[in-house]
Amino acid sequence: MTTSDQIGSSHVEVMNRIVEFVTSFDVDKLLYAISTKRIDEETVRSITLDIRGQDLMLERQKEFLFSFGRTFNKKFTTDDNKCFDTSARLTFKMRSGIKGIKTTVRRFCMRSRRRLPEGQTTVQAIDRSLIATETYMRDLFGLESFPPCVKELFEAMVHFYNNMYECLDESLRVLAEEKDTRQNKRKCLELLEEACDKCKKNQSIFVEALEKNPTLKEVLLDTESLMPNESNPVLKEYRDSKDNEGVFASIYFHNCTLTDVDKITFYKIIREAEGDADLIACMTVFNCDREKALSINYAIKNFDSLLPEKCRRNKIPALLLFVFMRWCSNVVGYATFLNYFNKRYKDAGGLHDTIGKTSLSGPSRLCAKNSKKYVDADKQMNYQLEKLLSQMPIL
Repeated sequence: MTTSDQIGSSHVEVMNRIVEFVTSFDVDKLLYAISTKRIDEETVRSITLDIRGQDLMLERQKEFLFSFGRTFNKKFTTDDNKCFDTSARLTFKMRSGIKGIKTTVRRFCMRSRRRLPEGQTTVQAIDRSLIATETYMRDLFGLESFPPCVKELFEAMVHFYNNMYECLDESLRVLAEEKDTRQNKRKCLELLEEACDKCKKNQSIFVEALEKNPTLKEVLLDTESLMPNESNPVLKEYRDSKDNEGVFASIYFHNCTLTDVDKITFYKIIREAEGDADLIACMTVFNCDREKALSINYAIKNFDSLLPEKCRRNKIPALLLFVFMRWCSNVVGYATFLNYFNKRYKDAGGLHDTIGKTSLSGPSRLCAKNSKKYVDADKQMNYQLEKLLSQMPIL
């Protein structure tokens, strides 16, 4: 059984207390509680129905909980982390089970409250419930001496408690895994970098801003939302920790939002591009580093040198352009690539007509089939690119 290892949360204390309760529950405690309270058959059936209803809802929530647990610690960011810690989120995902536990233990509580445990200021239902007691008398004749409805109640409780145990075990595992991950600076930094790579794919808004106004100072540096200052504490912490990003990543693992990572991602691009608007746009569109961005922009400005002397209808051959797009490692789709390419190609004085995204459907099919025509075009383009980039000035 996974333990919380003093993860430090009131929710974890509740989880551990419930684990202790459900693992110690047995038929003798149930029979003792029924006998002591003199619970009649009608009440027993009512309790059984309540438990089965809570169990059914818990099984549905259990699926979501396990799905959540499989991926949660593989992501750097969380939703609503400013309002809820992980233990609170997990508790909410098995709320029907916790509600069911509370309901059942209360149904077997005596009216007179026991003396409070040392250091406790309020009486918890689970501490005064007869099915949670450690002091009880076993029934001499066992379950067979009780009406069949009691056996049905016991079986319903066992099934419900087993489901609850599995949910609690998974929750405590997730919490322990989160703690271990936070202590591993290298792992946290890897998760931060993965999150930044994903954010690059969704930052077309910045590219559009640059297209409309390529003056970086006006578009970016004067944008309050992207300034690493007191209004952006996470971004400020990231800037100040540039020599030790691993420490930053371990502190902010599951303690920052996707918006924070968006800002960090773009700040990293701005810093690496040294304020060059064209490089920022290229690095964002193609999810690449500065060196690759320089090569892509240089190739686009000199793209005519990569083409045959004569092109049909004076248009850029779709197959060669598709191969070039693949060489760029484009990850944002045809439309974004073509918007970026066509503008810069024309601005550089390109001699051929540009094409639309529907023209790339045919080359895409050839690529999928790995046809000889595609392979030959790929070899041709890569040879021409290698030749062109060998002439690129060192910047």
